[in-house]
Amino acid sequence: RVDDCLTKDPSLREDQVKLILQSFSVLDENGDGRISKTEIARAYRLAGFNPTKTELEQIVKEHDANDDGYIDFEEYFNVMRSKMIKVDFEKDRMKTAFKVLDVNNDGFISVEELRNALSRTGDHFTDREIDEILRLADKNNDGRIDYNEFVDADLCKSVF
Repeated sequence: RVDDCLTKDPSLREDQVKLILQSFSVLDENGDGRISKTEIARAYRLAGFNPTKTELEQIVKEHDANDDGYIDFEEYFNVMRSKMIKVDFEKDRMKTAFKVLDVNNDGFISVEELRNALSRTGDHFTDREIDEILRLADKNNDGRIDYNEFVDADLCKSVF
């Protein structure tokens, strides 16, 4: 089945296809090859959400291309494929943004690199504001931001 999926979309990696297949089989609790509103509701509740009947109907309607009231594997695959492409694009965007800020290419964004980058945005950040941004992003308090801190921080969301 992995090979079939890779044939449908060669831009996906094998690990991504395996994740799609695994997540579908987890959601398809009764193994009938389709995901019902009840199965979607259980998944949402396990994730800590409590969708209403209307929300569940909207979820199915949004992804149920053949309008049979269920999400079959083909429909699920198409939704997840587009989400994975979007996630990969976002990761690439974050890597590019980090590389732009990491001027000396040492794998970290220093206080000076951050100051220089923020001064070029057109917004006028005070030294105090920059120090606060760094403090919030620098989770391990080493005075610089590594890639994981950058991605996890609100810094990249607010600046980019």
